[in-house]
Amino acid sequence: MDTNKSYTSKIINDYSNKNYNNFVNEYRVNEARKLLTEKENWSFTIEFIASKVGFKSKSTFNIAFKKFTGITPSYFLSSVRNNKEGNSI
Repeated sequence: MDTNKSYTSKIINDYSNKNYNNFVNEYRVNEARKLLTEKENWSFTIEFIASKVGFKSKSTFNIAFKKFTGITPSYFLSSVRNNKEGNSI
């Protein structure tokens, strides 16, 4: 994206009431949730999924994921797997 980060941040803040980092991290977490719900991605590590959506470290991803979903990525994946296999936790 070839634009000024300050300008982009102001636009995001004005229209979403979120700061730039929260906006981007929430988007990344939502993309990770989509990937984690697809059975063909279950063989990948959570760290791989985190890097695929733009996080540079697993710990930063875990913190952001829990912030926006209320649960850890591992718990989310476990829940998805159990639901798709007809089990419950």
